[in-house]
Amino acid sequence: IRCCFAMCVGFLEMGECVGFSASCPPTQPLPSFSRQVIAKRLPPDQLLSLLLTMLEGLADPDRNCSRAATVMINSLLKERGAVLLEKVPEILAVVHAKLQEVDQEHVWKAAQQAVYILASQHRVVVVSSLLNSPLPLDSCTCALWRALAPDPTLASQVLELLLEKINRDVPYKENKSFLRGSTSERVATFLPLSATCALHELMSVPESGPAVVGLYAELFVTLLLRVSCTVGVQLPKGLLSKERKTLGRGQPPRTLDP
Repeated sequence: IRCCFAMCVGFLEMGECVGFSASCPPTQPLPSFSRQVIAKRLPPDQLLSLLLTMLEGLADPDRNCSRAATVMINSLLKERGAVLLEKVPEILAVVHAKLQEVDQEHVWKAAQQAVYILASQHRVVVVSSLLNSPLPLDSCTCALWRALAPDPTLASQVLELLLEKINRDVPYKENKSFLRGSTSERVATFLPLSATCALHELMSVPESGPAVVGLYAELFVTLLLRVSCTVGVQLPKGLLSKERKTLGRGQPPRTLDP
């Protein structure tokens, strides 16, 4: 059912008008009223179900079905994304899962576009959800962060949120040992560490240049203080073991050190 529906939408998007009327010449694409009507008129209780089904369709082996699912996802999010605030974490989790299943470029671009649309409507929730991603960041989460960088306005807003997270939370906690003569150990806190990794991903996208320049002073001061606060600070034991396992599997290393 999903595949047939996606193919129908795809044909409507890609088909050409042939001999309908003088106002619709053969060289023009068929107006995409169908997806607009579905996105606007779909009952609220069916919206999330259809959206999740379309997200599943991103990984469809038939490329036409995958592209058609992309069209519907974009339409649903643009028209009705504003009412999906409470479902943003669930949607992001599904998008991340789809990226882990496939490595096709068009699927990754579609997923990034979906996250961008969501972030333009619910940037605080999207940023908070992505900040809760496990560290070190996997390639899928990195791609989702980078999706927020090309738009200068959104990138500036996201950078400001990340700077706020870094500056507001304590950079480390001291674990005191009860053994006589032993010194306390400073261990990095999760949220500032995650926000720092997110800054790295955003700023690695060339299109983020205007946003970075606009916040250059704030970024420079915050990152300089961040480096000074992390000298001699240890990673949480759980994160350190994960980083070692990643290196052991031969995956590209993503260091969490400043």
